[in-house]
Amino acid sequence: MGFLKLVPAHYKGPSICVLPKIADFLLFNDCRCILVKMTGLRFAWFYITVLLILTSFVAARRHNLKILGLFPHPGISHFHFFHPIMRSLAERGHEVTVVSHFPDKSPPVGYHDISLGGKETLANTVDLQIFENRRIYNHFVEFFMLHEWGKVACNHTIRSDALTRLMRQDNKFDVILMEQFNTDCMMGVAHLLRAPVIALSSCALMPWHYERMGSPIIPSYIPALFLGQSEEMSLPGRLANWISFHVLKLLYDYYSIPAADAILRYKFGQDMPSVGELAKETALMFVNQHFSLSGPKPLPPSVVELGGVHIQKAKPLDVELQRFLDNAEYGVIFISWGSMIRAETMPAAKRDAIVKAVKRLKQRVIWKWENDSLINKPDNMYISKWLPQRDILCHPKVKIFMTHAGLMGSSEAAYCGTPVIATPIYHESAKAVSYAYKHRPQTALETATWWVEYVAATEGATLLKSHSVHMSRFTYYCLDTYLVLSSVATLSILNCL
Repeated sequence: MGFLKLVPAHYKGPSICVLPKIADFLLFNDCRCILVKMTGLRFAWFYITVLLILTSFVAARRHNLKILGLFPHPGISHFHFFHPIMRSLAERGHEVTVVSHFPDKSPPVGYHDISLGGKETLANTVDLQIFENRRIYNHFVEFFMLHEWGKVACNHTIRSDALTRLMRQDNKFDVILMEQFNTDCMMGVAHLLRAPVIALSSCALMPWHYERMGSPIIPSYIPALFLGQSEEMSLPGRLANWISFHVLKLLYDYYSIPAADAILRYKFGQDMPSVGELAKETALMFVNQHFSLSGPKPLPPSVVELGGVHIQKAKPLDVELQRFLDNAEYGVIFISWGSMIRAETMPAAKRDAIVKAVKRLKQRVIWKWENDSLINKPDNMYISKWLPQRDILCHPKVKIFMTHAGLMGSSEAAYCGTPVIATPIYHESAKAVSYAYKHRPQTALETATWWVEYVAATEGATLLKSHSVHMSRFTYYCLDTYLVLSSVATLSILNCL
């Protein structure tokens, strides 16, 4: 670290090294230790002046980033993960532009929406009938549903007036945040805008995320997202897990990547690189998971867990709902299957069975139900098309959360310490998970904003990138090494015969 000497060489007074304690990584290369030989009031005024100048410089450096968010998927539950990050960046003084289907109703200063209107959003759209009589191969069928959604979202966004306006403005962005879910289409846009990319995954890592981020695929104990297994798998379970990981990755490579390439090249020209290669240039990935829920995993520094980033401070409940909860002498059971699944599509026999069971309970029940009425609704049941899930889960009278185990609901249940039916979290383990979830060095939102500023300041955070993303699978998994060793061993055995 250099020193700035502000005194004549013959001065014999006491030496004081002033290093302003500005905890901001943006100034790591700009701070200088100032060697000052002064005493008394003159030093105090000098120190204050220097500190004010440097503080102003920090503010200027920190608050001038231009940040773009690209979120083409029309799923509101996904956007719940992205939105608080983008708002937080704007609240820190950055200029934030968000391309999505969900404009902010009360945006902070510096938050600018570009709406992708004209397409139906995915809320209360999933029919429960599709989960009847599931087979082991159903997750491969679901992949093609995701693939189709991604292709439609890509095509809609690339052809949209919103993106056309954005590209015509000749904007220069310091960093781009985008969802990487069922398409890498937006990597083509980032390539044209020439800005480092931070990927966001509103779910755990997808099978096609691992290699691009240099994270190892270990099917022996890391369950594939689509299978729903635990870390403890039998031999058949590990075999199914291995097949799922690698087949889904191959399906993505052979269907989703070419589909995005075709759309981008039709719009921007045939010299557009493949998004499969562009995805390897992703600087950082924010993942909606936390080790307390998903288990510890060997993640590289370029993958940052932000599970629970969407959880905000509690808000007042509706008066009627508050009264229903407060007056529940024996507690409350909360039933919700997320923002996409329509409970009303449940087969009548199962619906009636739940209603009959609730009638026999001493507890009260709150159920997210998409109709204004429910046949034979018991008096101890409260239904609503929309419910403030986090605020209900943290109410002390809520004893059980019945859920489809979506990440948002599971995160909120973990945060509130509420036991869940659908995942093996009992009362004691719920407390442990809740403690781990809440007690972090930084909040998830603080972590997100710190890393966004870091990627922008370092122009892509190249030091975080593993060389493995550019290796073939054959080399990465040492298959060539095993081949050589097995050949040597085989030849040695044959020579001994």
